[in-house]
Parts: sequence; structure tokens; C-alpha cells
Amino acid sequence: MDLRTSLAFFLGSAHRVVRDILFKQWKDKDKEVQVYEGLRKILNYNELMSQSKFCLCPSGWDLASPRVAKSIYVGCVPVIISDSYVLPFSDVLDWSKFSIHIPVGKIPEIKKILQCSRGCVSDILHIVLHSIWLRRLNVRFPL
Repeated sequence: MDLRTSLAFFLGSAHRVVRDILFKQWKDKDKEVQVYEGLRKILNYNELMSQSKFCLCPSGWDLASPRVAKSIYVGCVPVIISDSYVLPFSDVLDWSKFSIHIPVGKIPEIKKILQCSRGCVSDILHIVLHSIWLRRLNVRFPL
């Protein structure tokens, strides 16, 4: 039985152009792509994130968002929405193996893109750890 009942989820505040576009296109408009603005006490953030196959991670004020790490932790595939975001540990992790990158101009196509994406939702943490392990095996230090 699949406990992940929604396709995608985001709950956050409106700052930066990327989030404004995301809210304009998806806020409260689709049951599969759940996009909510602001802090809503009626919503359980962790529960909704855990019930989603994909967690939308639009760029915001910070250089690195805890939302990306949180989505991996709960087994939700992070969807990086940005034109120029450098992902953490990109020298070690092959982000293309366990995340999806969507340029800002493709925000209206999020649902279509995610429906066509093959995600290993239940194994996301294992994929990250495996990526680190493979990188470790490929790094050789001079003696």
C-alpha cells in the first residue's frame, strides 16, 4: 500500500521571484500538486511532506535550504526549482540520481514533468548513501 498520496508538496512563504511564480501557478489549485503559502497551523508540515512523492524546493533567501535535507530524510524526492542553485556536496553527491531539477521557466509544467519522472521514493536515503560510497571508492589519495 502506497502511503504517498500526493504527487508534490510545498509549504512556505512568498519571497523571491521563484516562489511568487510557484504560488501564482499552483497555490491551492491542484490536489496532486499541493502548494500552500505561509505557516498554516491546520497543516502538519512533516506529515504532508511524508505523504508526498516529490517535495518542491524552490530557491529562497538562503543559500542552502534545510527543506532539501528534510525531504531526503522523509523519503521524498527533492525537486530543486532554480536556474542557478549550487547544490550542497555536489563534489561528492550525484544529485541527478536522487533529485529532479526544474528551471524556473518550467514551473507551469511541474505536474507533467513529475508524472513522467521515475522516482525511487522508498529508497531515496539509500541512494544518497550509495552515491557517497561510490564517490569514496573513486577518490584516490596520493601516498
